[in-house]
Amino acid sequence: MRDLLRQARCALAARGITPRAKRAATRDEVLGPMLDALSDDARGVRDRAILAVAFASGGRRRSELVALRLADVTAAGRDFTLRIRRSKTDQQGAGTDVPVKRAAADALRRWLRLLADQGISDGRDGIPLDLLMQLSGHKSHRIAARYFQTGAVHQNPAADLL
Repeated sequence: MRDLLRQARCALAARGITPRAKRAATRDEVLGPMLDALSDDARGVRDRAILAVAFASGGRRRSELVALRLADVTAAGRDFTLRIRRSKTDQQGAGTDVPVKRAAADALRRWLRLLADQGISDGRDGIPLDLLMQLSGHKSHRIAARYFQTGAVHQNPAADLL
């Protein structure tokens, strides 16, 4: 397979077709419009924090963001440090600390303040159903209750972001 791909690249190069280097995405081009489109409700505050932290901390993978817990977030003055416990390039789980600064730190601080105001300090357990519905955007008590009763909330990594 490796030889086949090399031969294909050589054949394309012989015809004068070379791969163009991709330009790095900038905050103004990619992240800015996404953040501007978010509302100021609880879901928007959460999503703004996730997107800002993912972008500002070096383009975190989804799996790294989903694995984060409140205990992995440490205040460092006006900034934060995230403990990435395991990643695609760290399969042994040695972990690494990643700084979160400026606007991303402000977005994360706002989300953490919202959680604290609601009495949430450890993640998903013990969250009242009404609050869960407000934060998650569920419209039906029945659907939200069934989600909890079946245990699906504990199997869904996205629930850890609450």
